[in-house]
Amino acid sequence: MFAPRQIRVALGGLVSSMVIGAVLSAAAEPQSTKPASPRANAGKPAYFVEWPASGAPPGMTERPSPGKNPAPVFPAESARRRESGRTILSVCVTTEGRLVDVRITQSSGFTRLDEATLAWTRSAKFNPGRINGDPVNICGYPLEYEWRLGN
Repeated sequence: MFAPRQIRVALGGLVSSMVIGAVLSAAAEPQSTKPASPRANAGKPAYFVEWPASGAPPGMTERPSPGKNPAPVFPAESARRRESGRTILSVCVTTEGRLVDVRITQSSGFTRLDEATLAWTRSAKFNPGRINGDPVNICGYPLEYEWRLGN
């Protein structure tokens, strides 16, 4: 199994980095496509692949990604206060690359940074996840964004 990939973006004196999920393990157990409860998960598609906690679904050839969108803007007040941290989101991306559900699963510890991460994610155009080359609806995909100030 390969380690998660971290992408770093330097913006002036600010440095941001993003960790994008885990890569498929050859020993992963098959996951079945399952219908979502319309009442419990109104934004999720009727049928989707749930991202397993222990790696990628079997056959995953491309993970959902925010594509070539610009990095989120570091909130000015957060930079002034020297706030930093990692926000971890759980996202649901359709076969068209549309984000239909996003939730914070771990806060950075700062509301401004968490809200900036959510705003950026909601405005991003995603590349869909693919299994055996075919686009699939993926829900529960972990997307991390680390807010760090440059030294």
